[in-house]
Amino acid sequence: MRFLTIPLIASLMMLWCSLPARAQEARQYTLSQVYRIALKMNEEIKITEEQYQQSGHAITKARSAILPHLSFNFLANHYDRSVTYDISPEVSLEIFPQNAYTMTVSLGVLLFDGGRSWNLYKGAKTNKEMTGNNLRLTRQGILLAAAAAYYIVIKAQKEVELTRQYLELAEKQLRVAQSRFRVGEVTKTAVLQAELDLLNSRRELIQKENELQIAKDRLSSLVGIEGDYQLTEPTSPPIPEGSLDELITLALQNRLELRNNSLNQRLANLEIQNARGRFIPTVSTQASFLRQSVLFPSKEYASIGINVAVPIFDGGLGIAEMREAKSMQVQARLSRDRLVKDIELDVTEAYLGLESLTEAVKTLEKQVQLAEENYQLVSRFFAVGEATSLELSQALNALDRARKNLTSLRYDRHLAILNLQKVVGIFAAEYIY
Repeated sequence: MRFLTIPLIASLMMLWCSLPARAQEARQYTLSQVYRIALKMNEEIKITEEQYQQSGHAITKARSAILPHLSFNFLANHYDRSVTYDISPEVSLEIFPQNAYTMTVSLGVLLFDGGRSWNLYKGAKTNKEMTGNNLRLTRQGILLAAAAAYYIVIKAQKEVELTRQYLELAEKQLRVAQSRFRVGEVTKTAVLQAELDLLNSRRELIQKENELQIAKDRLSSLVGIEGDYQLTEPTSPPIPEGSLDELITLALQNRLELRNNSLNQRLANLEIQNARGRFIPTVSTQASFLRQSVLFPSKEYASIGINVAVPIFDGGLGIAEMREAKSMQVQARLSRDRLVKDIELDVTEAYLGLESLTEAVKTLEKQVQLAEENYQLVSRFFAVGEATSLELSQALNALDRARKNLTSLRYDRHLAILNLQKVVGIFAAEYIY
């Protein structure tokens, strides 16, 4: 029994030791995972989803005005006595029984109202389509904001890593300066300069770690991630293919704002038709069947009626609605012209901005390479007494700045690609539909 217990305890201890690593691995998030969490947890998206649900109920309400209305009514009464009519001493007729009931079945049908009810139904369906586009735009905006917050965290993580590398180089520089000072090859100034660089690197490391924590808290607040976590290094997103003119054409086809503008024009046309319908008579019919326990005037009977309502004077309401609808139509058309210009400008700015960042990244990559070579040369020269401590410090700081600038610019380029995808209308299409 003892031989079985020892392996069991060892297995449990190994499992226990592996739990933190697994838990830490489970806290790694990719950009795609952050997108999915944001879609589930973000409050603004949930609010827009409720608005979309409400627009579906509005369709049902509008359709109810077109469909027939069927109702059933039952009324039962108990009287203190029945009412009878004596026809002769031997024959009596019960007019009102002590327990009486009335059942009524009614059917109402709208026959014609100038198309207003049908236009309201089509308007509700159009409004649902617009609300669906607004939901997609909200998702798109939140996901782009989540991507920006994600890259800010990635930047902060990378800057912490680079600052630690800078700290290691500063420590190495201090050891070299102290070693050379002990043998009398450099003055105390070189040691003091190295100590100053080390202190600055430690201070900067604390600052970068705090900035990382703030960035992670902001991403958690936006997306809904709880607890501590780490983010996976993202790959460069695909750049939309095509020339500037081709991307502008693609944007005019895909942008949801333009689709909503077309739907707004459709709603304006429906409002014009509704306003015209106010001048047209409304025809409806009502059929009913009644059955009761009372014999007078009849135990059961049916009826059907037609109601015709002719508008004569409404105080100018119909004319005002007509003018308002035409004004909405003109406004929608002008808004489309303005929106087309804005989209063309957005695509142009995003396209040219991405080109500038791409060239800047290439330049900084060369600058980092030169800074690394310069630091290696100055470091070797300092070790043999051919470079001063100030020159070594300047080379180290130049290398640190070049590395951080390159890292920041690379991630800015990733965001610029995502922004170009958004203005073209293809960003996060697999998530928002």
